[in-house]
Amino acid sequence: MTQISKYTKILTWVLSLLGAIFFIMIMSNGDDAIIASEDLQQSVVNPFVIFAYILVIIPAAMLVFFSIRFFITHPKNGKRALMGIGIFAAVLFLGWLMADGTIIKGTEEMANEMWTRLSGMSLYVFYIMAICTIGAILFTELYKVIKR
Repeated sequence: MTQISKYTKILTWVLSLLGAIFFIMIMSNGDDAIIASEDLQQSVVNPFVIFAYILVIIPAAMLVFFSIRFFITHPKNGKRALMGIGIFAAVLFLGWLMADGTIIKGTEEMANEMWTRLSGMSLYVFYIMAICTIGAILFTELYKVIKR
């Protein structure tokens, strides 16, 4: 086991433990208590949301950094990297077009059209990526069976 994979494994366990602690904190207080108390929201839910943001931002930053690094170190393969980035941008754009900015009744004070549309876009992008992943796995496995 290399030094980096050792540290990554430890980091994964620490982050998983933190997520579990936040989850237990939220579940132990209950939905009604959290909805009723703004102080409880500030002390329990907000740290969990910030933790979730961090868990999204770190891999996204790593993706951008290593993509640029790969593009610089392997300029001949840069065309493939740019094609992958372009396809992902197209999926994001398709998700944006499919999303609806309609605000659900009763949430007008908490939501606006842009955030509602971004939430919808995120769901559509997830669905598209999940379908493509499952399709690629099925295609690969069927190809292996047919190839024999």
